[in-house]
Amino acid sequence: MRTPAISRHWIVAAVLIVVFAVQCAITAGRSSLANDEGKHLVTGWWLARNGECCLGVDNSPLTAVYMLPLVATTLRPAAPIEPGDNAHTAGRDLLFGSPDPSAVLFRARLATIAAGLLMLLAAAELARRYHGPAAAWLTLGLLAFDPNVIAHVSLISTDALFACLAVLFLLALDDWSRKPGPWRAAVVGLALGVALASKWSALILLPAVPPVVWLYRKRLGSRAAAAWLRDAGVAVAVAVVVTWLSYGGHLSGRLPFFEAPGMKDGFLQARAYATGGMVAFFNGEVGRDWRLYFLEAVLLKTPIPLLLGWLAAAAAWFVTRGRDAERLAPVVLAAAFFGTAVSSKLNIGLRHVLPLFPLLAIFCGGLAPALGCLAGRARRLALPVAAAAFLWLAFEALSIAPFQLSYFNQFAGGPEGGRRYLGDSNLDWGQDLGELERVMRRRGIDEVILSYVGNTDPSYYGIRYQFLPPMFVGSPQGARVVDAEREVIAISTNNLQGFLSRRIDYGWLAEREPIDRAGYSIYLYDITGDTVAHRRLAEIYAAAGFHGLAAKERRKAAIGAP
Repeated sequence: MRTPAISRHWIVAAVLIVVFAVQCAITAGRSSLANDEGKHLVTGWWLARNGECCLGVDNSPLTAVYMLPLVATTLRPAAPIEPGDNAHTAGRDLLFGSPDPSAVLFRARLATIAAGLLMLLAAAELARRYHGPAAAWLTLGLLAFDPNVIAHVSLISTDALFACLAVLFLLALDDWSRKPGPWRAAVVGLALGVALASKWSALILLPAVPPVVWLYRKRLGSRAAAAWLRDAGVAVAVAVVVTWLSYGGHLSGRLPFFEAPGMKDGFLQARAYATGGMVAFFNGEVGRDWRLYFLEAVLLKTPIPLLLGWLAAAAAWFVTRGRDAERLAPVVLAAAFFGTAVSSKLNIGLRHVLPLFPLLAIFCGGLAPALGCLAGRARRLALPVAAAAFLWLAFEALSIAPFQLSYFNQFAGGPEGGRRYLGDSNLDWGQDLGELERVMRRRGIDEVILSYVGNTDPSYYGIRYQFLPPMFVGSPQGARVVDAEREVIAISTNNLQGFLSRRIDYGWLAEREPIDRAGYSIYLYDITGDTVAHRRLAEIYAAAGFHGLAAKERRKAAIGAP
């Protein structure tokens, strides 16, 4: 007896969802604390503990979802936390004040993984509506093996939450377009309000609504102006109320309750980042405003088979554009995100355009029926090519695991070549410190000269080290120096790129051949008996004001000199 087609689709979908979840869980379990995770965790904890939407160090009330997997866990920060505290310090004190920081971190990440699974289901449903049942599993497959999606869904990430909510917003808008009315308009407003509670970037959704609705014009037919105004008013009102409640407007205590703690400050902070930018590494240079940043980031960090899929889906749409304009809705929303990102100066990571990937995966679902319509020679050629591209995508995801955050495609020369082009959350977000301990143990390295950019004290992993600036967390340890027979420098890619400090130059080290790496973000260099290297270290310590360490490195250089 043959299995009905609908059953086959469900089986394939279930397998892809499980594969995605397993990849995310493995990556979540192997990754150290990434640089923004602590501030999101502590903001959610503050809301759950004090009933205030914002600690004053972050502007995302939706971070409260990270407390759901920790509802039975008592978190006691290592030091008192007060409003206005440094976000990263407060998050670190909260996490490492707990008896089992690794377990707390993993459980909190489960909230993002759950959001990621919801995103996959919503994307598959939209693909089914636009293109048919086969498109659903194709969209699921593209997302299940997308290294960029897996990387951020595996972390405590408001970017991943926002990507999920962008898809849910489009799903709500699609529902409303099929059966317009105030109740479904209210759901649209609810989705928008929750998205605004995740990131102020959700404001991008507003100007994207008119063109998306225009694409749905055949469904909507002719409606009275009063009906349009009613539904728009309901959606806006619900979005305003949800956003106001999220930011604690009802807790202000004074009529008319218009004050919402953190709302104004959060919006101004987001605007300041967009207009002022942050220092970033791009193509070997350091700066704040790179107009081609996100275009290059997408081209270098998106798997090539996925890029080809986007092009093929566009070509397939142009062939049938006369009867399926509504299928462009995900592309219009993706274009809104990308255009806004390009116009801003916040060029610090592909994560700021993460919604592109699920939205374009929905659009690519159209390739499934397009392939099904082919016949004869065209079908015999296209199906093997499509299968090969999908297997290539799966190979890209599985071969980089569990280091998906550092993924770069072949255009960049892979993750090791990618450090020539981009840094920060594209490559090195502090996520590989635990991996460094594993590499040291495997190689029998007792201690390292460590220059690590991250929010975890290396001693948490039992790493013995000589402090090498710049480091976010760590101690000079009384000017302690490595005295092992084998001297090894372990250095974060961010420091090799040099954008954290203009006074300190590690370019000389980047030109050498590393002996190993931890993930793709920490490189190890053997400098045993290397007088030039010790002389360079002495200069770095002197520039950073660590004169005791500088003197000891000079002595090492003198001892090794002929």
